[in-house]
Amino acid sequence: KVHAKNKPFEADVDLSRIAQTTVGFTGADLANLLNEAALLAARKGKTLIGNNDIEEASIKVIVGMPKKNNRIKPEEKRKTAYHEAGHAVLIRNLPNSDPVHQVTIIPRGMAGGMTMFLPQEDRSYESQNHMMESLVHLLGGRAAEYVVFGTKTTGAANDIERATDLARKMVARDMVTKYGMSKRIGTVNYSDSGEVFIGNDFTSKRAAYSEATATAIDEEVKRLLDDAYEKAIKLLEENIDKLTLVAETLLDIETLDADQFESLYTGEKTREEIVSAARSRADEKAEKIARQKEEAAKEYAAEKAAAEQEQENTLHLRFENMKAENIVFENKKKHDAQAEEKFANDATEGEKSDRTSKENESDKQ
Repeated sequence: KVHAKNKPFEADVDLSRIAQTTVGFTGADLANLLNEAALLAARKGKTLIGNNDIEEASIKVIVGMPKKNNRIKPEEKRKTAYHEAGHAVLIRNLPNSDPVHQVTIIPRGMAGGMTMFLPQEDRSYESQNHMMESLVHLLGGRAAEYVVFGTKTTGAANDIERATDLARKMVARDMVTKYGMSKRIGTVNYSDSGEVFIGNDFTSKRAAYSEATATAIDEEVKRLLDDAYEKAIKLLEENIDKLTLVAETLLDIETLDADQFESLYTGEKTREEIVSAARSRADEKAEKIARQKEEAAKEYAAEKAAAEQEQENTLHLRFENMKAENIVFENKKKHDAQAEEKFANDATEGEKSDRTSKENESDKQ
């Protein structure tokens, strides 16, 4: 509410929903998000910020602008669709995972597509089950490629994998070395404190365990990832019909929101109904934006015409005032000329009168 103050929103905008989608955002992040949403709404010719503007701004802040003009080969687009569908289907099948919020194959930043899930609440700690399931659905894209195409690919899938690779390894290593969640390693903390004291720097630090333990840790990390990958493949093979349905629908309309995905997955709506409704909604949205742009253009034209009329009226008034000033000036000139002429005439008459008087006095003499 602090950062939304003085910003015009559409009636259906729910700030609590925005809070759910922005778990972990700082105040500066939220301010940036709403400013981006306002800019997106303005570019569309809208006067109010809507849910779609906020959603688009949120994704832009996280991963970047969509690359809608990119020409993607059909086979690459198909692989990306199955990659993202793999993530989504696994999230839907894993009981401790957060629900799917959006699945898209529109390229953004370095990613060829994206699957977003929506945390229901802030977490102060993580359970082992949730962390293991995170590993499973993070490997879902690669597993889907193997199940459907029988191979591993680069391109869009590889971009997403690189973006999540570091997080995947950190989750696995922390589970083993920091949180004591491995039976083989036991409930021992083998992680580094990360603190540097006088006489001890990063280059002089050494592991607080033997090379044999380090090898055991590496093997355990690999085991966790291998187990997660095998579970991902098994779940996708068991749900191959759902995987295909989601992927093919993505190829039709490129993006599925939470409601569309859930309706499609549960069979509440068919693929054809989802696609038809999405295209109709896209057409309505395009028409609405066109109307708003037209209204904004008309409003601008009216304001411009009013400003031009006001300027014309000002110039006309100024011209009339100048005319009035000229008339006064001309009258004054005429009056001054008449006064000078009268003065000259009076002077002439006075001279004549003086001469006549002098002549009369001369005659008398």
